[in-house]
Amino acid sequence: MSEKKVSKKELIIQAALRCFNEVGIEQAKIIDIAKYAEVNHSLVLYYFPNYDDLGRAVIESLITKLNDATVAAIEGDEGNADKLLEDYILSSFKLVNENRKEFTIWVHFYYKATHSDEYKELNQTIRNQGRERMQKILDACIEQNICRSLNDSEKKETVDFIMGLITGNLIVSMTEKEDRIE
Repeated sequence: MSEKKVSKKELIIQAALRCFNEVGIEQAKIIDIAKYAEVNHSLVLYYFPNYDDLGRAVIESLITKLNDATVAAIEGDEGNADKLLEDYILSSFKLVNENRKEFTIWVHFYYKATHSDEYKELNQTIRNQGRERMQKILDACIEQNICRSLNDSEKKETVDFIMGLITGNLIVSMTEKEDRIE
C-alpha cells in the first residue's frame, strides 16, 4: 500500500504544529518552522505570507482532526443511542490524551476566538457542528426511549449543557498530569 503524498503546504502545516508543540506558539519563528519542514523559509512565506495565516492553518488542521475523530467514532452506531453517545464523548477525550502537546494550541485558539472576529466565526462553526451531532444523538436517545421526550427549547438546553460539560471536562483533562489520565 502506498502512502499518500503530502503537499509542501501540508508539510509546512505539520511542521508548524510540531514546532508550536515543542518551542511554543509565541516563540516559534518562520525560520524555525522552515527548519522543521526542511524547506527554505521563502517557501513557508509563499504559502503563508504572514504568521497569522500559518497559525490559522494549523488550527484548522486540528479542527479537522477533531471533526474526523468524532465522526469516525460514531459511524455505524446509529442503531444504538447509548453507544453513540458514549463513543462521541470518549472520542474527544481519546484525541486529547493522544495529542496532549496540542493543548496550548487549543488554548491559543480560544484566546484568539475572544479577540478576533475571524476566529469567533471559526469557533462558532465548530460549536454548531458539535451541537448538530449532539442533537442527532439526543434525538436517537429519545427515539429509543433512553431519555424522556423533550420540547425544542429543552432539547437546545440539553444539547448546550452536554456540549458545555464535554468542553469543560476536556479542559480539565488537558490540564491534568499525564499519569492521572487513562
